[in-house]
Amino acid sequence: GKISLSSHSKNKRLPKICGGHFRNSSVKKSFSGFNIDDISYEKLFPNNIKLITFLRDPISRAVSMYKFLNMNCLPIYKMSLNDFLKNIFIFKSFIPFSNGYLLRKRNKEILRKYKNIDDFMLNYDLSVVSDYFPTGTNEGNFKEVIKKRYSFIGIIEHMDESVKRLKTTILSNGEEKKESFKIRQHNRTKALKIEKPKKETIDFFKKKYSLDFLVYEYVKKEFESQ
Repeated sequence: GKISLSSHSKNKRLPKICGGHFRNSSVKKSFSGFNIDDISYEKLFPNNIKLITFLRDPISRAVSMYKFLNMNCLPIYKMSLNDFLKNIFIFKSFIPFSNGYLLRKRNKEILRKYKNIDDFMLNYDLSVVSDYFPTGTNEGNFKEVIKKRYSFIGIIEHMDESVKRLKTTILSNGEEKKESFKIRQHNRTKALKIEKPKKETIDFFKKKYSLDFLVYEYVKKEFESQ
């Protein structure tokens, strides 16, 4: 549905921080096929807003997404008790025409079309930069885009340190408390076993999404050098 920035039409004050699965204005459909034209940050917010995001190794992200699809389509008898309860009471995946039901149905359709990890990586649209970064980001300007538009970009492979730095970034007084903490992470797809993508698939994938790799490696290098 539409995102309401304020309940008072005469006083539309933007929140200081707004989180969500926002895309740029070039994306019309979500990963699951739903219309998401109304959650484009380029349409909802002014061009001068600062962005925050996290990046992941493109290959790891693609494999994880494929495993996520499979996990969401498991038959009931293969689900853990925790996942079963979530599907029943939170996602409502078994109630006809609910969002959870339609999402599960769409995920099954994707898996029927792309029957293995190689087929999925070779043919499904898995770009991050073209879908999430400001429209027009390319190999010649991505560094400038990152510098001007992003307050922070974290790295999934350095999750604990990324969250720690993000906390420092968003503190209004800019002060950082010296404290040690570890982020509790729950990877639902880690235990799911699938065949690894073939070498030729990975080679093709790197060429197809060369901009994604370029941006990821640049951000990762900058992050690790700090």
